[in-house]
Amino acid sequence: MSGESVEQAASNNEFSLKGPKGPKLPLTPYLFYGVTNRNRLCKENPNALSDEIGRLVASEWCGLTDDEKRPYIKQYEEDRARFEREKAKHIIEMAEYEAEKAKHGYISV
Repeated sequence: MSGESVEQAASNNEFSLKGPKGPKLPLTPYLFYGVTNRNRLCKENPNALSDEIGRLVASEWCGLTDDEKRPYIKQYEEDRARFEREKAKHIIEMAEYEAEKAKHGYISV
């Protein structure tokens, strides 16, 4: 098997072509606000189309004060910290994955 390409190894179910899946990116404060308030806006505007709901979310977000945005910013900071932790773990997993490929003599094309 030495010298076998990564694609050949993947077809033999020995390795994934992509390696371990990376962490999800953190949501922005605006997206946290949208997730929290979208259902309410849909109930308040039952005939509104999806793009209209999006405009309503954006309009409300722009009208918020910094104090009103603070809870969503805090959620973002927590999610960003989660992302950084998972990213550090992912870097280690990718290094282990690459070392395992090298150990078996697989080459990247």
